[in-house]
Amino acid sequence: MSREFTVRWEGDLAGPPERVWDAITVRGAGWIWPITYEPRLGGAEKGLGGEAGTVTAWASAEHLATSAADGDGVNALDYRLTPSASGTHLSYTHRGVIAGDYDTELDACRQHTDFYYHSLGEYVAHFAGRDAVYVSADAPPTSADGGFAALK
Repeated sequence: MSREFTVRWEGDLAGPPERVWDAITVRGAGWIWPITYEPRLGGAEKGLGGEAGTVTAWASAEHLATSAADGDGVNALDYRLTPSASGTHLSYTHRGVIAGDYDTELDACRQHTDFYYHSLGEYVAHFAGRDAVYVSADAPPTSADGGFAALK
């Protein structure tokens, strides 16, 4: 049985609203994953794995909202940015539908939301305006430390 959920996150980020807006709308790969937006109301959103959505609010450096349908219902994300003494106050709301184990999936959603928005805060404070670069390294198959020494 599918059930609706709402997860919220609020916090202050160490950067002006324009920097946070850029991180959310242009440089998502730096803190969450690559996401592209057509910058207008009704524009297209394309996320991880090619999932498609629609921009339902676009007010530069103030308000972004998106909506994407999946097999179970609709996922809606809402970002509201306001200037604060420390930079920007972000109010984020994720509404959607959980079709599986509700309690486990809701807990996982809350945890990854906290993780991602902590990552956004670190990105805005230390790496703003930079694009992410992904690297990979294979460990030797017999490495006792899992290859960490080779990676270092």
